[in-house]
Amino acid sequence: MPKTPNILSSPKSSYSSEGSPVKRSRTENKTEEAASNVAIGNTTAHSPEKKPRVRKIADLPKPASASVIAQSLLGPQKGDSLFQAPKMGGGASSFLSRGKFRAPSRTPFKATYCSHLNADGELKGSAHYASQEDLEGKIPFYKNAVAVQQNSELNYQGRTVKIDIQEQMMNGQFKVIAKIAPEELPLISGIPNDQLLVTTFRDHCIMVTNLFGDKLQNNAHLNVLREHDQLKSAGIPVAEIYNKEEVAQGCGFFLVEYVPHPFELFWEKGTKISDMTATQLGQLDMIKGVFQQTYSNQIIADLQPNNFRVKEDGTPVLVDFRENAIDEDELDLTFRNMLLSFACEKNDEIYNYLNPTE
Repeated sequence: MPKTPNILSSPKSSYSSEGSPVKRSRTENKTEEAASNVAIGNTTAHSPEKKPRVRKIADLPKPASASVIAQSLLGPQKGDSLFQAPKMGGGASSFLSRGKFRAPSRTPFKATYCSHLNADGELKGSAHYASQEDLEGKIPFYKNAVAVQQNSELNYQGRTVKIDIQEQMMNGQFKVIAKIAPEELPLISGIPNDQLLVTTFRDHCIMVTNLFGDKLQNNAHLNVLREHDQLKSAGIPVAEIYNKEEVAQGCGFFLVEYVPHPFELFWEKGTKISDMTATQLGQLDMIKGVFQQTYSNQIIADLQPNNFRVKEDGTPVLVDFRENAIDEDELDLTFRNMLLSFACEKNDEIYNYLNPTE
């Protein structure tokens, strides 16, 4: 009695009358399969004559436009038919754009911040008008800081002073920088206005609440003054703040020393200390001294290359100070993280040389 062929183990074979499999070529199998599909009306099956489709660039899905992305992330925007000003408990209502400042979006926001699109449909951040209702519950310094940005002017010792926002100088997420308008009379006796800068906190940082609470602590201006005094007491060169008394009273801005030159590291990542020049070693020792002094005094300053500038006489000074205080329990971790911004990697020569926590 002939054996019954196992068709599950030999799906592509045909069989002789004795039941033994007969090998077929691949082309014969495909031709037979195509004929069978036509016979049963299966027109979707692949046939030998059908060539695979080559997708052209024009056939590929186009990327979503900036406006579509904004719509999906932020909801309807001002000017859209579905736009409604965002509302939130606690007095915050809507913000209308003036289009002067960049607003970084590093943290997820609740519905208190409305970004807008420019004429090309690209996302842009901006300053905002804020009503008295929006500012309800904010401290006087923050209310006045928002007014400084809205009006591009400040009130100092009974004078109204025009300022020019210097957007190209603003590289931090919290700070607005401005110069005093050229037509204004000197504000500080003995110091020309071109040697001063006006700084304050960005209005969106004052107004916006993120998922972790307020973006700025309620006493950020006092944190700045405290750290500035601590650094000076520790002998660390800092840019001068000329209106400390007015800041403490809530004026809404800082009048600070203008330090003209950027600070640049004299080495690159991976440089060996043994290969450094005398100039590089001098800068390395200066930075080491700053880390040691701040760490030993438990001052968690914001030590990054971008927060230093250089005076005309070549002295590097710290020009930016922490708005939000950091818990002392995070002292060691914060210092180790700051070291990495000085062109080194964890546990390399420069890192270990600068590290004050070891």
